[in-house]
Amino acid sequence: MKPLKIKDLALGMMASIAEETPYHYVKEPNRKTCVLPANYKQNIQNIMCAGNGWFEEFSRLIDTEEYLDSHFAWEIAFAGALQESIEEMGKEMKYNYIYDKLEIEFTPEEIEAILSKFTKPTRNILNHFSRLVVDRIYSREYQEQYHDYSAMAVETMKEWNKAKEENPDFVPERKY
Repeated sequence: MKPLKIKDLALGMMASIAEETPYHYVKEPNRKTCVLPANYKQNIQNIMCAGNGWFEEFSRLIDTEEYLDSHFAWEIAFAGALQESIEEMGKEMKYNYIYDKLEIEFTPEEIEAILSKFTKPTRNILNHFSRLVVDRIYSREYQEQYHDYSAMAVETMKEWNKAKEENPDFVPERKY
């Protein structure tokens, strides 16, 4: 199965995050907010380098060949797709300086219109991926107190880059 187009992934991820909005507005119950951590690129790298099968699972969403070839180029393209999607929908992205979060508001109807374009299995994988991107385990506080997933991901990416130089057909294997 081919991975999603990068713009579809960007839209789907924002809608999926907004669907699970952590904010509840008493006066506006239909208001949903996609709260994306400012370090979402690092979080994606942490997820893709976890070595627990997520790389394979999320290959239905992300072109892993493109990601392996240059995750920095992929991240730039993904960021561009996020920005383009936000602009095309006429949305305003707010930056929460206190919590380092990007916030984009959606209505339930907008969320459903976006998510209805995905099959149930793809939507399930998209929901899993989106929940991981915003998971507390990738926060600075958690990583300082418990486990630094970012450092592990950087080391893994260095290993993968070296392996890719030695063998252009390299495909990551599970660590566990």
